[in-house]
Amino acid sequence: EHAWYAFDWDTKILTIGGTGPMEDYAKLEDDGNWSLWSPPYWAWDTDLSRDESRRQIEHIVMGEGITTIGAGAFRDLDGLESISIASTVTSIGGWAFDKTTAIEEITLPNGLTMIDDSSFSDCNSLRTINIPSGVTSIGPYAFLRTNISEITLPANLTRIDEFAFNDTPLTSITIPAKVQTIGERAFYECTELQDITVNSKNPYLKSVDGVLFTKDGTELICYCPGRTDSFYRVPDGVQVIRASAFSYTESLTEVKLPDSLLTIRDWAFGHTGLTEAPVPQNVQEIEYCAFGACSDLTTATLPAALSTIGKNVFDGCPLETVYYEGSEEEWSSIDIASNETLLAAQIHYSASPYCPHTSTTYHPAVAHTCTADGSIAYWQCDLCGNKFLDDQATRRAGDTVVPAEHNYESAVTTQPTCSETGVRTFTCTVCSAATEGHSYTVTIPATGQHRYVAGRCTNLLRDGVTVCGHVKPDAVTSGNCGVNSSSIITLYLYPGQSLNYNNIYSDNVQWKLDSDGTLHIFGHGSMGSCIQVANANNYGTVLSSFYASPWYDYRSDIRSVIIDHGVTSIGAHCFDNCGNMVSIELPHTLTSIAASSFQNDGSLRDIFYHGTPLEFSSVSNSGLTLTDRELHFLGEATYVADIALPPSLTTIDEQAFAGVTWVTIDVPGTVTQIADDAFEGDVTLIVESGSYAESWARAHRIAYVPQ
Repeated sequence: EHAWYAFDWDTKILTIGGTGPMEDYAKLEDDGNWSLWSPPYWAWDTDLSRDESRRQIEHIVMGEGITTIGAGAFRDLDGLESISIASTVTSIGGWAFDKTTAIEEITLPNGLTMIDDSSFSDCNSLRTINIPSGVTSIGPYAFLRTNISEITLPANLTRIDEFAFNDTPLTSITIPAKVQTIGERAFYECTELQDITVNSKNPYLKSVDGVLFTKDGTELICYCPGRTDSFYRVPDGVQVIRASAFSYTESLTEVKLPDSLLTIRDWAFGHTGLTEAPVPQNVQEIEYCAFGACSDLTTATLPAALSTIGKNVFDGCPLETVYYEGSEEEWSSIDIASNETLLAAQIHYSASPYCPHTSTTYHPAVAHTCTADGSIAYWQCDLCGNKFLDDQATRRAGDTVVPAEHNYESAVTTQPTCSETGVRTFTCTVCSAATEGHSYTVTIPATGQHRYVAGRCTNLLRDGVTVCGHVKPDAVTSGNCGVNSSSIITLYLYPGQSLNYNNIYSDNVQWKLDSDGTLHIFGHGSMGSCIQVANANNYGTVLSSFYASPWYDYRSDIRSVIIDHGVTSIGAHCFDNCGNMVSIELPHTLTSIAASSFQNDGSLRDIFYHGTPLEFSSVSNSGLTLTDRELHFLGEATYVADIALPPSLTTIDEQAFAGVTWVTIDVPGTVTQIADDAFEGDVTLIVESGSYAESWARAHRIAYVPQ
């Protein structure tokens, strides 16, 4: 007895003939892993590679007499569209059709008795398959990542192994009466599964409201991931929550667990929407990642009975607070060394988390004043003293204090000039002048040549000298610093090579370093994240590396930085190692500061922001540490033109502003034509939002302020 094969080049049909079992091309080893090797028809044509050869097979016809489809026999046939399986086949080996990705429908013969490990795994186009009445077991991963949305399980089925239907679009399933065992995670990641029904005659399993349990109700096996309920109460009597029983039920935000519960298996509540982990008072063991990847989970309640906490139980959770029933000494006896999230959380010992809270007292909200704290409304338990947000004591209140706070408004009381500082006064609109903290002032720095602060010099002369005597320093060097990549790139620099930064960075944002150590950054859009330069030898071995900003060679010369309006973000590592920089001015248009953008800048003390504290709070700041630095707010951004063009102007001709630099020009909305070289100096245009001038400025990378 033997099986043979033949391939027809014209019809793309692989014929399997003969009698008896096919050979196996996969083997389950003693360590539980599978060894795989290639069937001979993967190389039927010596002119083709194995991959090209197997992709020629589009159809399989199996002759009567074949009894077993060998393990791994048809795996990776990603061109296979159809198969006719002989009625004499009684078993399908492991990995038989693994990654046969094109086939959509398979009809299994009536004599089949088992479906082995991973038989149809990753057949991600497979939508329709029948399971014959004689099949008694479905192996692990059998239908992993197939496209089966509905399936009928046969009456004689006794076993469904782990991950059997993992990540399939099943919406419901009925478990027959003879099924005794359902392996862990049999329906894992079935995010559309909403209901599991069990035949009422099944003596081993039961379904309660679509949730799968053991017949005696002591183990909860699977809560359907596709359910949309936000709350679920686990029935009394459940002692074990099986592995991944609630995984991927993202709509579930609250669960009530019974006092009968003893064990929570690994990943039981992983990837759910829970905000709190309310572990009941008799639980003794919580296994690996039981509440892992719950991105909204901030609070946990743990009992004194708990003796074992597995690794990474709250991994991936923003856990902040743990209420522990036992003492600090009892807590120290539990090994949590592999739980970084628990180690970082605040633990409340002897927290009485299991108090029945049968008697509570209502405390109404108290409004805060400028000098006295207030509080939110809350209920306080008369038995344990804990505070709650509702009279049923289901939601902890945490901190109920509303701190005292002034309501400030600000105004510039002394305008800054080129050489004199100004003053901004903040005054509380609620309290009287006699109240502590009623008002305070901040200093507005002298503006020098900066063109965005009211009160600056307005009489700039062609030679760069102003009426206040300030002379614009000559530029030491300049270049591009705009974004060319959304991420940090690495440039390998070999012996004899040098960097041309202007080829690396875009000119949408540019820079200029003056002789007095002032670095000006101007343009419109994002500053690029700095490239990582890797110095390599001729053999490609990296000897050293550093992050190279465009001004890297001048970093020790920089004393101050002025970033002009129009720049929206500061890229990673832009100001690394600028150790002599003492101040920086940030524009009102800034929206983000990347991580690691101000490393090793120990001299930086003053940060000037052209906006209000509220506006600065909306800046995504990952890189500028404010500790030991003074943040000065220069108030609402106001932009006053140095040159106001006539309101009826329609055209700005070639070189109209040749030689004019360091000024702000108000361009009216009536302008419909601007020559490409109308502005050649460092200017900023005040334009109407949506106007031709705004579009022109954006296209020509000229700094502009929309009004």
